[in-house]
Amino acid sequence: MSNGRNNNMDGLSALLGLAALAGLADGDSVSPLAKAMKPAAEPPKKPETSPLETAKTAKTLYDSYMDAGFTSVQSFDLLKLMLSKGMNK
Repeated sequence: MSNGRNNNMDGLSALLGLAALAGLADGDSVSPLAKAMKPAAEPPKKPETSPLETAKTAKTLYDSYMDAGFTSVQSFDLLKLMLSKGMNK
């Protein structure tokens, strides 16, 4: 019997039931709703970069700024900016 109010739990129960039935109909033991609620896997960790590799990359970046026509002060400031942005990720 309905008392005239929208009972959200009945709707949720029906939705969960339909999701479970859909999973059974597909021959899958796990419902699609349960798959959707599964927490995301952790992103793969980046391999550690050696300080020597980091220094070589920074020098290459600095040289590319110089080749593009920036002054040494501008190139260094751009390099500092890029390194600080990379460290804050």
